[in-house]
Amino acid sequence: SNCNNLSKVILPSSLVKIGTYSFNECPNLFSIALPQSVQVIGERAFGNCSNLNKINLPQAVTTIASYAFYGCTSLREITIPNKVTKINNYIFQACTSLSSVTLPNNITSIGDRAFEDCHSLSNINMPTELTFIDHTAFQNCRSLHSITIPSKVTQLGGAIFNGCSSLASITLLPATPPAINPS
Repeated sequence: SNCNNLSKVILPSSLVKIGTYSFNECPNLFSIALPQSVQVIGERAFGNCSNLNKINLPQAVTTIASYAFYGCTSLREITIPNKVTKINNYIFQACTSLSSVTLPNNITSIGDRAFEDCHSLSNINMPTELTFIDHTAFQNCRSLHSITIPSKVTQLGGAIFNGCSSLASITLLPATPPAINPS
């Protein structure tokens, strides 16, 4: 954490967890190669790594904690591994350059403010198994033009698309409209 000059990291091939705050606020970390053995990315593991522009998540990853990539303003794209089933709160909040996110179909929930202030996010595939989108999940995603809410969604938080100034189309696929929980 707070390693201002850290620009390169070599991690052991047996590493299973990137711990809480491991690389938080390391502004000169541009990319990192995670070993295929990594299963857990801890809270704020890469938070505020303002120059981190590329990270490939291993297929072994099952959990990405809240705030894991918060404030990674140079991160442009990310693919979430198939074993992850939940997008936790604040996970990509303020990733202002994030334009492309690929989510596996087994994601069941998207947490509070998960993609808030991702100003460049123009496209996101919504997983078929998704049942819940928490409040302000996509707030201020100014480049988001359209979105489709999958058929299994039963509950939506409030203000999900608040500040999405380019959003022109929302398609709801559920046969029964999802319940809205404003708080």
